[in-house]
Parts: sequence; C-alpha cells; structure tokens
Amino acid sequence: MSKANTSKANKSEDNRSKSKIKILVACILALVLILSAGLVTWSVLNKNHTVVFYVATNGDDGNSGRKNSPLRTLAAANAKIEDGAKYEIIFRGGEYSFAETADMQGVNNVVYTSYGDESVVFSGGETYTGFERIGADMYRIDIGTGHSFRQIYVDGTKGIRAREPNVGEYKMITQERVDVVNTMLSHVAYYPIDTSGIADFKEYQTEVVFLTAWSNKRFRIKSIEPGKAFIGTPEIEPIQGMQSDIVGLTDGGHRYWLENSRGFIDAANEWFYDTDDGFLYYKSEGGQVPGSVVIPVTDKLINMDYCSNITISGITFAYTNWDRPNKYGHVDTAQNMLYTKDYAATVTDYDDEFRGQYRDFVTGAVEFSYTDNIVISDCVFTNLGGIGIRAVVGGSGITLQGNEFYNIAASAIQIGENIWNADNTAKYHKNILIDNNYIDNISTEYASGPGICVFFFDGLVISHNTLTNLPYIGISVGLGATENLAIDEANGYRIQRNCRIEYNYIENVMSTLHDGGLIYVSNPFGGENYIRGNYIVGNFVTRKEDIASGVQVARARGIGIYHDGCNGGTATNFIDENNYIKDSEQPFYFQKLEEHGQVAKNITVRNNYLDAVSMNTVLPTIRWLTGFDARNIRIEGLFFILVYQNRIQRGDLYAGIDPKHYWADADGTVYINPDVHWETEESRLAILATGNTIIAAAGAKKG
Repeated sequence: MSKANTSKANKSEDNRSKSKIKILVACILALVLILSAGLVTWSVLNKNHTVVFYVATNGDDGNSGRKNSPLRTLAAANAKIEDGAKYEIIFRGGEYSFAETADMQGVNNVVYTSYGDESVVFSGGETYTGFERIGADMYRIDIGTGHSFRQIYVDGTKGIRAREPNVGEYKMITQERVDVVNTMLSHVAYYPIDTSGIADFKEYQTEVVFLTAWSNKRFRIKSIEPGKAFIGTPEIEPIQGMQSDIVGLTDGGHRYWLENSRGFIDAANEWFYDTDDGFLYYKSEGGQVPGSVVIPVTDKLINMDYCSNITISGITFAYTNWDRPNKYGHVDTAQNMLYTKDYAATVTDYDDEFRGQYRDFVTGAVEFSYTDNIVISDCVFTNLGGIGIRAVVGGSGITLQGNEFYNIAASAIQIGENIWNADNTAKYHKNILIDNNYIDNISTEYASGPGICVFFFDGLVISHNTLTNLPYIGISVGLGATENLAIDEANGYRIQRNCRIEYNYIENVMSTLHDGGLIYVSNPFGGENYIRGNYIVGNFVTRKEDIASGVQVARARGIGIYHDGCNGGTATNFIDENNYIKDSEQPFYFQKLEEHGQVAKNITVRNNYLDAVSMNTVLPTIRWLTGFDARNIRIEGLFFILVYQNRIQRGDLYAGIDPKHYWADADGTVYINPDVHWETEESRLAILATGNTIIAAAGAKKG
C-alpha cells in the first residue's frame, strides 16, 4: 500500500474513532439531561454500587449531596436513601447540632463515616456565652427559664452540681428510715439526715443522694425540717418493700450527700441553675472568667429500630441529656435499673415488690432495637448524661469495636433491657462482639452502672477491652435473667449461652460501691463459657471501717472474678483460666445462699496467676459467702468445682475449711495440700483442688 493510501486509511480510522467519541459524549449528555429531568433516579442506576452523599456544616439540604454540593444535616441525607441500594454518607469535619433525636427507623445498607481524619462531632448540646461577675470568683449567665438538665460543661470542663459536703466527703446515716407517714397512699416518708446545711431550698429540686452496696439512689426532697428530709411522690413508691436495699444498715450505715442548692456552692467548678430567675450560677477556679458553657438538651442522638447492615465509624457523640431524675428521682436497684417510670400511669396498679412501677433504664446516646448487623467502630463517646451505646431488645449481629468512652454519667455499653421480662427469644440479642474498646471514668453520676453490661444473649464475645477508673463493676453479664428460664429450657433454649470474656485489661474498679467484682457473671449459662486471659488489677472497695468518718478511703480488696447465682438462679458452666489477678482480696468468689436456692456448679478454675496483697479464701482461689462452711453446704444435684494448677503470689491467706488442708511452717510460709478432694454424702458435693502452688506467702490466718 502506498504512503498516500496508508495516510487515508489512518485518517478514516481516526474519523471513525472521533465519531464514536461524539456518539458516546452525546449519550452521556442525554443521560445527564434525563437524570436532571428526574426521569431516572441515581439510585436505580446504581443498584449494585455504593451511592455516596456528603454532608458538611456549611452545606445546604437543598443541594445534591455530591462532594462539591454537600447537604447540611443527617436527616437530609437519610431522606435520599431508597431501598435496594447501598449508601455511604460521609461527614466533613465540624460539629453537627442535634436539637432532637435522629430517628433512623427501617434504614438499611448504609455506612455513616467521617471524611478522612477530619473531626466530626454529633452534639446534643447548646452553647451559651456572656458570663457576668457577681463576686470574687462567682459568675452567672442568663440562659432563661424552662430548661431541665443535670450537667454543664464550662470551657470544655464538666461542672460539679453544687453539693454538700464537697466531692470526696460524705455525711452518714446510721439508723433506719422512719416509716411512711400515715399510710402508703400519703406518698410521704422522711429520712433522719442532717438538713442544717440546706440553704435556698427548692421543693423537688434539692436532692439527697445515697450510696448503698450496689446502687446509687437519688431522692428529690419535698420538704425539710430540722434533722428530717421528706421524700414524696413518686420516689416513695419503690421504697415500700425495698427498705433494706434503699437505706438498710449494711456495713454500719450509708454515705450520702445533699445536692442542687445554690447555698451549696463553695468550691471551684460548682454550679446551680435557678429555674425561677433563669440564671446559671458558677464558681470558677481562681476567679478566672469563664468563656462559654454547653448545656445538654437531647437525650439520645441516634435511634435505630428495625435497621440492618448499618455501620457508624469515626464519629464523636457528645453532650447528651437525661433529665428523668429531675421528674422522678433515680431509685435504682442495681446496674442502673430503675424502679419507677411514669407514676401517673401506674398509681392504681400495686404489687408487693415493685408497687406498680415499671422497670426502666437510662437512655443511650446511640440506641437500637430489632436490628441486624450493626457495626459501631472507631467512634468516641464523651460528656454524656446517660449511657454511651444501648442495644435495647432483639436483633442479631452487633459489633462494637475500637471505640472510646470517657466522662459519661452512666455505663459505656449496655446490651438488653428489662431482664425480668425476657419472655421470648425475639428479645434476645445474638452474636455480639465487644472488642478493643477503651472505657475510662464512666458512671460518674449513676454509680451502679458497669462499664460493659449485658443482660441476656445467645453468643457473646467481650475481648481485648481496656476498662479503668470505674465506681462499680467492670464487666457484668447475666444479672437476673432467670424468670422464664424453665420455659426456655423446655423448648431447648437457654436464656444466656456461649459467652467468652477474654484478654481484657481491667484496673481500678469498685472505687465507690461494693459487693461486685471486676468481672461479674450471674445465673445459669448454657453452651461453652470462658473467662480467660484477662489482666485484672486494683480492685478498690470501700468497707464499713473506711466510711465511719464519712470520708472515702480506697483499699485494695474485693473480688476479681465473681460468679453469682442470684434471684433463685444457679451460677454454672464456666471455665476460668489463664487470668492474672492482682490486688484482689478474693480473686474468685462463688455465691451460695441456701435460703434462695442458689448454688454454683460445673465450674473449672485452672492455670490462673494470683498476685494478691491479701486473700480471704477457702481454697487458694475460692471464697464462699461468709458464714458458710463447704462441709455443710446442702444442695441438690451433683456439684463440681475443679481448682488446679493455679499459682498464688504473696498471699496472706485465710483458710476456712479444715486445718488438715493447709499448714504453715515456722517462718510463716503457707502450703496448700496439692491433692485435696472433698465430698459430702448429704449434698453429693465434690470439690477438687490439685497442683496449686503458693509462692512466698506472708502467713496464715485460721478461720
């Protein structure tokens, strides 16, 4: 072929290529026109692809949601979601205000995430500026009347609700409360407490706050007289029949303080909100002028019901409210469970135990029910008035991984609700993973809340979490899940089964309440259950000898791993192995109350390393409830606890079964018989202890 012909052929090919390009461009332009005309939606064209929308603080909800045309709110982004497509909602850096809860009911197949490393904050608070000086270090700011809140944050620091005495000190109640005045229906009772320090008293606003064994109760005061604080509706309702739990004299009395009166402001960072004049009063540190204050207004930021395949990552959740105690008090029984809910709705429905009140729970910043495949990862939960994450009822597939929780009024994580009414399997949570989360300084106001709390489930892994500086239990699983156990077992289903609590680091727990442990499990477990590889150190419990002066004293004592059979249940079916437990007086504890039909059985304790300052134990690793001798325990059915190959370091031992099972030489070194087997005919009780070693024990105390 000649050069000319070759040149013509090349030009012809070029023309054909250009023609194809023109056709393609024309098709694209036509498609754009069709889309802009609204004839075909974006999501329909992308059924098998991920549709991406952007949200920014400077966006507009009328925009398209593309990167250069972002939306302004989460609600606007959710409004663009259609069934059948996959979505990614990307938030640019900044603070997003939530004046009300984002209700995401029925949303599916969405990832909510931050853009790169940009900081994204979902906030339920309102910010105010304009403090005025009214004294040397006293300020006030006019926020108006009509607010209801329990926390403030001044220049990023949480304020202290004005109290008497100040933080770290307590008053003491050392006698039983006086019976209800007149009749129960009068709804008035009083407590013999010191009321001399109450100034500027406001009805149902000033509170008396009690610390009991495993609860932290807040009663609003209706009226006062010298030495008496009168408690009224609705707090009085659950007091009936629950006297010993409310203010019984366990441990010689209860600590309490008074809270929320302007006259209590006498320390830096204390505050009081006057609902009559609308001023927020604040005492600063060294007279420093405060710049701004954030007041929480929204209880929960996100609510997801009947959702599936949702991922939330890289978001900070902050400044939630929870003002229910302002209306009803906070009469908890344990682990932030409440006795009262709506007094007006239940006043005519009395029963012996709960006086017609429904159980209730603290609200979570993120809540969900009846969901499938929910993932919350790499998020931060801080400065919250309630719980961090709360899975209410039902659903399968919960992954909470790599999150941070700190400065929270109640628990970090709670799975399940109303444990007394787990009456069908649809309410159970299945396949839960709580992994690699950091939890510090939580339950600061509602002290009975564990760091991680799970009530009933099928399939649970709690692993590689760090929990530090907690007022009560670190990890709690299974409290109270027994009422419908027989029904479930008849159908081949057990309320809770297949639990692994492993490789967690837990330090400085039980600083405020007692009768708990760093790891607490309760009632029957089915399937395979393990507590293993955990590093547990620093269980600080306040006892009666510490509180006689009304001043908190922390001591290194208490329980490391606690197996409890409460509410008529049985602590069963666990292997506790390869745990390192340091500075717990009772490294392992198995609850046994014959009068309640509670037992512990089918539990193996092996290969644990115990480094304890003082251990009050029956075996080198086990303590029964005080007053019970293992030789005299009466239970029905075969009962086993196996204890072997554990190493005990620096033990000051209390051996309480029989002297023949331990001995001490002249230098005080204690030895435990390496191969001991107890068995009683009346109870068919078998306890096997073998191969245990005590290293450099300080001495023995015979029980």
